Amino acid sequence: MFRRTCHLLASVTVANLHSEESIEIENHLKSTSASSQISKNGQIDSEIVIHKCQAFVKQKMLEAGAPGMVVAVSENGNLVWCQGFGYADVENSVHCHPDTIMRVASISKSFTASAFCRLWQNGLIDLDKPIQEYVPDYPQKSFKGKKVDITLRQLLSHSSGTRHYEKTLENEDKIEEYLKKEYYSAKQYDNVTDALNMFKNDDLMKEPGRFFYTTHGYTLVSAAMEKAAGKDFLTLMQDHFRTIGMTSTIPDYNDRLVYGRSRFYVRNDKGKLQNAPHVNNSYKWAGGGFLSSVKDLVQFGDAMMYSFQTSQACGAFPGLHNQETMKEMWSSIAYPEEKKSPENLHYGLGWFVSPEADNYGCCQKSRLEIDHTGGAIGASSVLFLLPDPPQDAVTASKTELVESNGGIYNSCPVRGVSVAIITNMQNVGLRSLARRIAYEFKGCGYDACV
Repeated sequence: MFRRTCHLLASVTVANLHSEESIEIENHLKSTSASSQISKNGQIDSEIVIHKCQAFVKQKMLEAGAPGMVVAVSENGNLVWCQGFGYADVENSVHCHPDTIMRVASISKSFTASAFCRLWQNGLIDLDKPIQEYVPDYPQKSFKGKKVDITLRQLLSHSSGTRHYEKTLENEDKIEEYLKKEYYSAKQYDNVTDALNMFKNDDLMKEPGRFFYTTHGYTLVSAAMEKAAGKDFLTLMQDHFRTIGMTSTIPDYNDRLVYGRSRFYVRNDKGKLQNAPHVNNSYKWAGGGFLSSVKDLVQFGDAMMYSFQTSQACGAFPGLHNQETMKEMWSSIAYPEEKKSPENLHYGLGWFVSPEADNYGCCQKSRLEIDHTGGAIGASSVLFLLPDPPQDAVTASKTELVESNGGIYNSCPVRGVSVAIITNMQNVGLRSLARRIAYEFKGCGYDACV
């Protein structure tokens, strides 16, 4: 629907950054203040912003020791920057480029939640019925001797108590994330039902209703989706991706040729770069098993923001979801009380939500931020959205009219910034970088806006 333009730049090799270049990056950041980004006509100078953000990315790669990284930014529905840095394949000197494909890990949860909410929006599945309505063979759970029900709303919002990668709460807290054995599963699961055997008989970690992050919970969601849709989960997801226009997003199959797929890396105890160990992600397609490109990720982000901002009642072209559905997805359900963060993050259905807030007079007002990060063996990712508020009928009526599918609609272009970053190195925190880039493109500079 939207004309998309892309500022495609040549891959930048940063694998051999030295201290001199680090100093150069620091000096460059000091020289490009927020005020210097404003051109004479009062508009943001995109070239200056991109140049500044390139320095942010190089700085992050230097800090994390990441071999490669790819970044995309979509502003108001247009792809304005997309660039690869470093290497997708170190051994063969293959550079990252805008179409490089990597593991996106837990961003898969946002994909799954979106597809689920399409089923819910169409009346095919219920958020609040016990899971046994859709997966009859799933065992009835109890907590501290009391029988409890688990709903799909709880599973999507990480408040079902379903375990993550360890079978006991003690081990979940004690063992570092990337030392948990299930991360390294190499077993092939031929279907979602088989994957349930990995955890279905295990005890709940917490009482349903309290936040406890779980990837396995999303596998259970995918089993319910299969029952409701009458088709297997991966077929359902491929249909969903095709609807959005995500042509590079596929399951992380090990045995298939995937053009543009990066290799994945880790560093050993001495900091030496190594190939990541072989893993098979068929046990967690829904919660962490997809590959994608940054272009597809911002396309997905734009589709979400458009659905959030527009209403057919205002004469707008229909979105992937209606506004009521987006309210469900982006409203905080469970607060991660054990993992409070300075960003004041909450969780909705498949998304982290930092809600709009104005807590004190003459003080900073926080705007709505939506995101999901991902961490997998040999990869890290983030999709960060900075949406403008929904449009009212008066504003929508003033937009340009467009003809589509035999009807006339108010164009109501998406308004906001989507930032996607992927890297082929595990355990790299990318949310702060994506947030910083988003605010730079929003026009006031990170330091001035945040």
